[in-house]
Amino acid sequence: MWAKLNSPLDSLCAAPSFTRPVLASSARFIRHYNCDVPSSHVQPSLVLPRHHSIGDSMQRRTTILALLGLLPGTTTMATAAAPQQVLKHIVMYKFKDDQTPAQVQEVIDAFSKLPGQIDTIIGYEHGTNVSQEMKSEGFTHLFVVTFRDEAGREVYLKHPAHDAYVAIVKGRRDKVIVFDYLTSR
Repeated sequence: MWAKLNSPLDSLCAAPSFTRPVLASSARFIRHYNCDVPSSHVQPSLVLPRHHSIGDSMQRRTTILALLGLLPGTTTMATAAAPQQVLKHIVMYKFKDDQTPAQVQEVIDAFSKLPGQIDTIIGYEHGTNVSQEMKSEGFTHLFVVTFRDEAGREVYLKHPAHDAYVAIVKGRRDKVIVFDYLTSR
């Protein structure tokens, strides 16, 4: 795809305007311009000159690195809009053998009410184990609660609604695993 464009980049070239290709991939960009730039720093849709009249190779590489945000004082869309992290709180239960389906459902219902009671919860999901690998060691139910940050989790852990939920599940679970981690949205 070719496009005739006029931009501030034109002032870097001897010609006032020129034809540029829209490069399809960062690998093609690096091969085309013969520069040592990690592909994670290249915007796949970056538009750059295919034929240019910058005679000095160093000036050309400096221009390219500036466009990619790899020089001090420059930035790319990737660094400007770095993904925010959230905290995922995972709870897995193995219920006691004497628990009826109705008693287990009471636990699910009580847990499912927490997002409406605790405002630091920004995401919630739950499910039962459907794996055929037979490696769950009796754990049958999983709950995933998402928070904006660790402070949100702290509010949740100290909240009266969480305490009430724990009172319901405490005598019904045989084992519990809790695993928290930070991840991008």
